[in-house]
Amino acid sequence: MTDLRAKFGRRGFLASAGALALCRTVRTEATPIALATGGRETVTVPADFLGLSYETPQLYNPAYFAPSNRALVAEFRAISSRGVLRFGGSLSAYTRWRRPGGDFSSDKENRAVAAQHNWEWKLLDPGSVGAQDGAITPRALHALRGFLDATGWRCIYGLNFGSGTIARAVDEADNVLRFLGNRLLCFQLGNEPDFWAGNPLLRSNPYPFEQYKHEYESFVKAIRARHPRAPFAGPDVAQNLDWVAHYAESECGNALFASGHHYAMGPASDPAMTAERLLAPVDPRLEQQIAAVTAMTERTGMRFRLTEANSCFGGGKPGVSDAYASALWGVDFLLTTACAGYLGVDLHGGGAGYYTPIEAGTEGPVRRPLFHAMRFAAHFVGAPIRRGRFATDANASLFVSKRRSETLIGLVNKSAVPINFDTEATFGPNRRSRKALILHAPSLADRTGTSLEPWPISHTRNLTVPAFSAMLVRAR
Repeated sequence: MTDLRAKFGRRGFLASAGALALCRTVRTEATPIALATGGRETVTVPADFLGLSYETPQLYNPAYFAPSNRALVAEFRAISSRGVLRFGGSLSAYTRWRRPGGDFSSDKENRAVAAQHNWEWKLLDPGSVGAQDGAITPRALHALRGFLDATGWRCIYGLNFGSGTIARAVDEADNVLRFLGNRLLCFQLGNEPDFWAGNPLLRSNPYPFEQYKHEYESFVKAIRARHPRAPFAGPDVAQNLDWVAHYAESECGNALFASGHHYAMGPASDPAMTAERLLAPVDPRLEQQIAAVTAMTERTGMRFRLTEANSCFGGGKPGVSDAYASALWGVDFLLTTACAGYLGVDLHGGGAGYYTPIEAGTEGPVRRPLFHAMRFAAHFVGAPIRRGRFATDANASLFVSKRRSETLIGLVNKSAVPINFDTEATFGPNRRSRKALILHAPSLADRTGTSLEPWPISHTRNLTVPAFSAMLVRAR
């Protein structure tokens, strides 16, 4: 194993774009940890909290999400043995469904498919890029079931609510339920429908929630006429939190959860979208969403899942979304939403997209930095969690889990200075076993050197978390 202490002491971390300077790791006085005494109570992270999100046309290639794609199966299992694979994204409103003896396309769907040229087509695997003329088929659903069985994951399936018809939705849902069975978590209707108003391919302007809800109910009623227990969730909004609240109020008891999206920054074309911005101490929009979701759940009892999220909308920021900075952000983001009581987070990606956790390389899947953030967060799955706090003003986050005789601490240091803490004050003096993992890379802009590996713990009282790193400490 690399002598990580010497490594960090020698060179520290170099930040991207010159925004953050070289920082040598130096000894500082121990920074004690105090557990939070107020705010949200400890919550248990659901077993299927972690998830990945893909554009629906990835199913045009039945060989991709298939049990025969063993390398991809292994990468999913390395993240979690009980995750959630979501199909949706902008392209879900422009997809076709075909089966032998039935073509359910319509004039509206054909116009939409022919007219749109979304950049999201680049989020498909290399063999599917440019496959706008393809279609989802029963063969793809059969392969998907095998993939889900092999990984232990379940599926959120977005039907074409944007340009598809009710007749198509009923037929497609019938096949999805038949092939996926209990591997289907739920259907969703509409990807970011709060942004559809005035899109000539989708809806006229205005397009208020009341109209969405009326159309939603028509689709659900038709599908449940054939499958009364067909599960649904929604409304999968981009930003409008009022839609989320209205959905929860009207569908509590009829739907599994409310859902929405979150991107930490964007658009990717803006030069101001930097690693420094991504790692800022506060994400105001996320705080606003958490507050709204908390109020919604307390009022209605309905829970919330982030069915699409990532670092920077518009495809991700090169040198940031595909670099180590995204991993450091990802740990903080995933554990923050877990503490807020979210049911889960599906990180969007696919193909060679800048922000994808798993790149669809020409010779097989490639782990991107964000993949390692998911592996870090996986240690808290199924465990009680709450936020702690440092007695410091450093840009850092602390997450605490205690169950039976074990204490698990996640420390995310997004600052340019190391942080020390007193292990005895945190764990007590009589812990027989302490182990640690560190998430790190040569620099925030590094694309290939991110790793999650053991960190040597001596029997000294103080433990140092290097600049720009995340550490997982387990004590028994």
